[in-house]
Amino acid sequence: MIIRKEQMEAFSQARLKDFKVRMREHLRQFFPGDCVLLGEAGVHEEIHYGIERARSYGIVNERGICKFVDVMFVFGHNFENNAAFPWAAEILNDDPALHATDRVNFLFQSAKARIDESPPLEKKWQRDRV
Repeated sequence: MIIRKEQMEAFSQARLKDFKVRMREHLRQFFPGDCVLLGEAGVHEEIHYGIERARSYGIVNERGICKFVDVMFVFGHNFENNAAFPWAAEILNDDPALHATDRVNFLFQSAKARIDESPPLEKKWQRDRV
């Protein structure tokens, strides 16, 4: 059996669509207030943005992307470039020899440890919707 490039692309698109649906449900469960503020289209946009940002750091597996998006929902849309969170950029831009999975796991653990010590956050979607 030979699988053509077009078939592989269709399969990849179907997997991505399925992941986005599962990601939306995950966000509704763990960030219901943010999802209400964003609305359906906004949640979709944030998922797409999070996937692209995660991929830019070499994070390509679903679990890693989910962790990245979770951190994004807690610390804000562009958290890794926020001067209030220099630890995030340090982790994401750490030694390129360190596997992306290890970096995102460290990012997630570091974010969990810092939630209580961070100032109250105004998220992009809160500012845009006020």
